[in-house]
Formats: sequence, C-alpha cells, structure tokens
Amino acid sequence: MVTNGPVAVVLFIVGVLLLALSVFLFLNKRTQLRSLHTTEALVIDAYCGADEDDFSYTVVEYQVGGETYVNTFNSYVAGREEGSHTTVAYDPDDPTKVYETGFMGYLIPFLAALFGLALSFASQIPQRAIRALAK
Repeated sequence: MVTNGPVAVVLFIVGVLLLALSVFLFLNKRTQLRSLHTTEALVIDAYCGADEDDFSYTVVEYQVGGETYVNTFNSYVAGREEGSHTTVAYDPDDPTKVYETGFMGYLIPFLAALFGLALSFASQIPQRAIRALAK
C-alpha cells in the first residue's frame, strides 16, 4: 500500500478521474438507450471464445417495420445460446444501428469505476480522511 507522498496523491487523482469518467460513460449510455427503440431478437449464432486468440460473438436477427436485420455483437453473454431470444435497442432512424441492452453495454463504465475505486483506496487518502474526521 502507498502511504504518503506524491505517488499517493497521483493514485487518488487518477482514481477520482476514472470514477468521474465511469459516471459520464454510464449516463451517456443510459441517455443513448433511452432515445432508442427496443425489439426482441432471435439469437441465430453464438460462440464463446476458448482463449484470448479466439473471438466471442453473438449474431442476432430482429425485425423492424417488416424488414429483417442481422447484427453481430463482438461479445458473448451466458444464456444467449442459439435459438434463445434477447432484447436489442435500435436507432429508429437507422435500424441497422443496434446496441446491446444488457450488462455488456455498461461493462466499460463498470470497469472504469472498479479501477477508480481501487486506485483511490490504494492511495490510502480516503482512509486517512476518515480517520481525521473520526477524531
């Protein structure tokens, strides 16, 4: 653990910046999804890569206004096996622009928050502040 000095301050500042970034990304994603429409999609193919050189993907088929569209997501979510159904969000002005609505859409903000918290607490500045307030 870092106890004192400029390294602790830098870790804390980077941690706080990552937390702020995660809030921004989360709110941006939420706003984006609210402006989109949703529809049910059929998973027509899904694969979970076996190792880091093997890409995971999910292929879905969905309909908007009588037109059928197919999209490939560069991720795999457990439970999205071939033949299952999932919900996707699409741009009403361009139904070919489709987005995941589940947790995967929020993965980057979640990871930024996780790393931000870890760096902030690794700096020990929050612990010192709590101890100072408790006196």
